[in-house]
Amino acid sequence: MLDHRPLCLLLPAVLALPAHAGAMASLELRVDGEVVFSTPLKGETNLNGYQVFAGSAAGDDWSLSYALESNGDPSADAAWVDGTLTLLNTSGASREFNLVVDVPVCPGVSGPTLLDGSVDLSVEADDDGALLYCPGGSSVYTVRADGAALASLLAGPFMLTASGAGSMSTDEAIRPVPGPVTVQVSVGLALSFRLSSGDFTELQCGFGVQPESGASFVACGGSSADLDGDGTVGVSDLIVMLSSWGDCSGCPADLDHDDRVAFTDVVILLNAWN
Repeated sequence: MLDHRPLCLLLPAVLALPAHAGAMASLELRVDGEVVFSTPLKGETNLNGYQVFAGSAAGDDWSLSYALESNGDPSADAAWVDGTLTLLNTSGASREFNLVVDVPVCPGVSGPTLLDGSVDLSVEADDDGALLYCPGGSSVYTVRADGAALASLLAGPFMLTASGAGSMSTDEAIRPVPGPVTVQVSVGLALSFRLSSGDFTELQCGFGVQPESGASFVACGGSSADLDGDGTVGVSDLIVMLSSWGDCSGCPADLDHDDRVAFTDVVILLNAWN
């Protein structure tokens, strides 16, 4: 994959602050088509300014753990998601699993981008063997932006199988290809497969959307940081923002939509500076 992270450390200190701090990611798990777990995820900011989402959940016939790290600021070289997801089928029959994770992006990006990613899939089988299957017309792993599919890996019909106890694995990568022309709300991933009884699968996956030359940035949620409407984000927009400082419900300068114009809005505007 592209080396997203080190370039973030070269940004000025004010721009390195996570402009999406306090925003919520989301996770939804379906088993045999039924939503069994759906929750907002509040990330913890690590020392590098990235958001970390980690936790676990379990039901009558499934168990899930996740440890994801993301940078939702595409102006810091790229918006990316990396991490590990583990699913265990504790039921007495095979089950179909569908998992979707979306992570907020702020600021948004408009213009040419570059997309890359990879997935490493492993299955741990019990004495009866294991089968992980994905039918034709779908894929085990799909990367997303603003809720729409961008690219898929391990396309169906796909099968990973073993006749006895042990582990199996495979991997696939997205070579850098042209990405979406706009990312305004979120980046994320989706998993889809059927897993045999008593077995578990682990996916180590990641991808990034990197702005290319000619791309520009817009404020969170797709609203414009061009407050004076002159087609650029610069000093005059900062002056407009400062004139609205303080409590200001519905103000155009309230770029993070928290009903006040404050330092976080300045950070978003600076990230969109062009």
